[in-house]
Amino acid sequence: MNGQLGTKSLSNPSPCDDCPHFRADDALRRVNAALEQQARSIGQALHDETGQTLAAAQVSLAEAYEFAHATVRVHLTSVKNNLEALEQQIRQLSHELRPRVLDELGLIPALNFLIDGMRMRSRISISFTAKLEVRVPGVVETAIYRLVQEALTNVHRHSRATRVLVELEERRPGLLWCRIRDNGVGFDSPLYSPSGLGLVGIRDRLLMLGATLTADGEPGRGTELLAIIPVEGRDAFEHSAR
Repeated sequence: MNGQLGTKSLSNPSPCDDCPHFRADDALRRVNAALEQQARSIGQALHDETGQTLAAAQVSLAEAYEFAHATVRVHLTSVKNNLEALEQQIRQLSHELRPRVLDELGLIPALNFLIDGMRMRSRISISFTAKLEVRVPGVVETAIYRLVQEALTNVHRHSRATRVLVELEERRPGLLWCRIRDNGVGFDSPLYSPSGLGLVGIRDRLLMLGATLTADGEPGRGTELLAIIPVEGRDAFEHSAR
């Protein structure tokens, strides 16, 4: 059973300001840029404001601990541990929203950071392999990061998978393959439903780059997402998976 999330080419060899297709792509670029800025702002707010609130709670908790009976201290210690775990989770999520490591060090360190966080939260075994010698354009890095982020989030929420494989490699010069494969329930889940706005948005972002995004799977036998992304202006539609 195969499901196509998108195989249409959006390459345009002769864009012009008056071309409706060019205007649509330009509008989508602006929307994506605005969304990335919004994610950065939310992440910063989570890190700063929520962090301050949790720090204040820890101070109050420490003061209560000093005057508490020994039996109460046991419960306060449990609360303290839960607050510390929550603080760590919020810090991780705030960085994942728009990780500085993506801007500063590139895609591979950012994906490692993302996958490490998902392993801790989901207890899913996630294997990540990458064969990428050079940095790719920032817009491509962002698109791949968002694809993996959305796919792993959906796997965690819907697929009931225990294992996930994430692969990123340059199959040919200027052509990247990003594959996410799980051993979950396949298309019995809403993971790749057309109503799933997360992956639809990722698909549109990839199509803007001339990429393709396909999903293949069978009920009860897992699902595979494959994105084929040109990084030198080539059209991925001409390089379908074999």
